[in-house]
Amino acid sequence: MVRAIEDFNLAIHHQPDYIEAYQYRAFVREKLGFNHGAAADFKRVKELKYEHYWAQRQGKESSTPAHGQNKWHCLHTLERHLGAVNCLALDQKQTVLFSGGEDGLVKLWDLPAAIPRLSLDGQIGPIEHIAVSHNRLVAAGKHRKLKVWHWPSAKLIQTWGGWSGVHQGQILDLKIHLHHQQLMTASRDRTIKVWNLTTGKHLKTIKLPGTAIVHSGFSPNGYYFYGIDSNHRLSVGEVHSGKMIKSWNFTAEIQAA
Repeated sequence: MVRAIEDFNLAIHHQPDYIEAYQYRAFVREKLGFNHGAAADFKRVKELKYEHYWAQRQGKESSTPAHGQNKWHCLHTLERHLGAVNCLALDQKQTVLFSGGEDGLVKLWDLPAAIPRLSLDGQIGPIEHIAVSHNRLVAAGKHRKLKVWHWPSAKLIQTWGGWSGVHQGQILDLKIHLHHQQLMTASRDRTIKVWNLTTGKHLKTIKLPGTAIVHSGFSPNGYYFYGIDSNHRLSVGEVHSGKMIKSWNFTAEIQAA
């Protein structure tokens, strides 16, 4: 490993902006217990990635695409999960990207440079859904359990579900109402549940007619909910009472609500 550090030193001497050399040298230093040097290398990697990102962006913004040319371009490819990526979310400021994977991990990435920030092990099976507030991260696992973190500090706050899970069926959607600090879960068991995001207290179970609830959410003021089932039925009701107001049946899949 010491020889590897020497090789990386030589590579960096010849190419001072060699990101991969800094990155791998940091990993080796960390393995050997040279934490101060590893931290310095990781910091340099972050700086170089930002410099590279802005250099690319300025170059692309200065050029005008030809008529009909696709204006979309890939900025980054993120490959830290050990399996499929099942879900994504952004924080309110859109400076942190959250990804949930089949490997049971939630990963946080600093934007815009897509630098890995930290990795959280849910220990609830594959992560299928995530929802984010200004300081809370909720992840739903395949085994019907929820994990809640204070994501700025990476501190695990609660695990909801015990042995049986928070629903009798698979969790198919998560939504957070930021002002009321409430969490909504929708399930294959045809119910929507509402929770106090701060305390974890279960506030309401709403049983909907029809089949599995594939999408759900709050109205902007938090007083009403909607649920969409797998048979394309859209239902709307009151959160506090759970009372249904109206439902509509559609012949095709509802893409957005």
